[in-house]
Amino acid sequence: MIRLGRSAAVGGHVRDALEVFTSGIGKFPADARFYRHRGHRYVTVREFDKAIADLTKASQLIAGKPDEPEPSTADPSVMSSETLHYAIYYHLGLAHYLKGDFARALPVYRQCLAVAKGNDDQTAGASDWLYMTLRRLGRADEAAKVLEPIVPGMKIKDDQQYYDRLFMYKGLKTPDDLLRAGGDPVSAATLAYGVANWHLYNGRKDEAKALFENIITGPNWMPFGFIAAEAELARMTDARVNEPSLVARLQQFIKDNPTSPKLETVYSSLLSAAARDADPDTLLAIADEVEARFPESHSRANDVTNAMTTFRQVKGETAAKALAQKLIETETNPGVLLSAAKALPAESPRLLEKAIALRRTVDSATAFPTLEDLTWAYVEALDRAGRRDESARLQKEVVEYSRKRIAELDALPKDDPARSSLPLLRASLANRYFTLARQAVSARQYERALEYVKLSEESDANSPLEFATRYDEQRAAIYAAMKRPDLELESWVKVFANCMEIRTRDRIRELAVRVGRKPEEMLQRARDIRARSARPVAGFELKTVDGPPLSLASLTSKNKVTLFTFFFPT
Repeated sequence: MIRLGRSAAVGGHVRDALEVFTSGIGKFPADARFYRHRGHRYVTVREFDKAIADLTKASQLIAGKPDEPEPSTADPSVMSSETLHYAIYYHLGLAHYLKGDFARALPVYRQCLAVAKGNDDQTAGASDWLYMTLRRLGRADEAAKVLEPIVPGMKIKDDQQYYDRLFMYKGLKTPDDLLRAGGDPVSAATLAYGVANWHLYNGRKDEAKALFENIITGPNWMPFGFIAAEAELARMTDARVNEPSLVARLQQFIKDNPTSPKLETVYSSLLSAAARDADPDTLLAIADEVEARFPESHSRANDVTNAMTTFRQVKGETAAKALAQKLIETETNPGVLLSAAKALPAESPRLLEKAIALRRTVDSATAFPTLEDLTWAYVEALDRAGRRDESARLQKEVVEYSRKRIAELDALPKDDPARSSLPLLRASLANRYFTLARQAVSARQYERALEYVKLSEESDANSPLEFATRYDEQRAAIYAAMKRPDLELESWVKVFANCMEIRTRDRIRELAVRVGRKPEEMLQRARDIRARSARPVAGFELKTVDGPPLSLASLTSKNKVTLFTFFFPT
């Protein structure tokens, strides 16, 4: 789930990522990682108070526990330079900093630096934000001491921009060195914010303001440098960016340079600028224009979602309500309305009602989003709005509708192409039962929750083995709520049989001791279950990259190969 949420966020689907992490918290409320990642993404969408609440909770959950490395976002099989404890304190300090609460950010960044000890990347990141925090508090002498351990030759893998900013603070690099370095949008925003902030706390407000304004015209609204520049401009009493003027300038550039290679980047900046101060009509018109120009790389649903997130943060709920009303009056794409509902949660019931009405006019098993998808999103929106009786009634309707559609498709001949949607429909039904199980747990209806878990598992019977663990994990959570450690232990043994993780092993040992069982016997039971349920793999042929078949023995002889990678279909 964490990998899924991180991938969604990196792809720009931040609201989807938040939903994944929220779901993870529902399943694993004692796992700090879900609070850490949801807190991070609340920072991305500028909901700093929610970020602080999540990251504070994460810091409480890790108290007294050993630190652990975090996988790389780009390649989860590779460990990044960050650890869990560091990431929690880093983002918690950042959320306070972005709010302008430098006094609260200070002790958090001191803790972050303490956790970073021995890791040059983490030391660079923590030192950079700690230095800036102290400078914003007017404590230049203390800030200078933070720079003392920063020396040439440190082993920097991921945080080169922070290392470069620290060298600028020390006088080993110039501001122009950093601005010329540029790089991808994230690196450019990171370096430029460091320079702008350096001007600001050294009394050069005009230079700082000009750089802050330039940063927020960049194509990527997610980097912390971009978010920090927005926050700085909001705090400058006389520094409100003249966004209508910026929108006009960008539109004029597009008109004057219709074949410019930078056109897509300019359109992204235009959409970002319009989200901050344009009216709803202009914002939606620009989203339409961007998709028409760049249909391969721009999804109108994604563009509208991201723009609306910024629009709501900058202009408030009243303006967001007006934007939602405009969409209700004019939008004809249910997918865009669904995306808008995620970006404007207070308006989501109205938006989804329109989406459902549109989908009913053209409904089929291949339509996306399906009527069931939209209705289920509406169910969740009603539940969030406190309309739980309506939500409960619709939940049952959606489940029954899904079961009926599955039965109809299942009755078709095996070679009927309409059956191709069956796996997706079954997975969706399984997820809905799973959601009902979590809601039943929240209502302390534990027996009903167990029934829903069973129905979810039966609906998802053909899923890959690696997905099967979620059912026993959910049962373990239910038994824990019921205070039945014996049954919780049995569930974790089954989880361990499918996925032998250290966390699960430690939980089995803890529960076994509590109920008077021998931990090693329980772990051996898991191994026995794993051996009995092992699935044979069909014969396969080894080949080199250029095609000729080889035997395993020939590969291992004469020290030719030290590492093999096999891919098995699941």
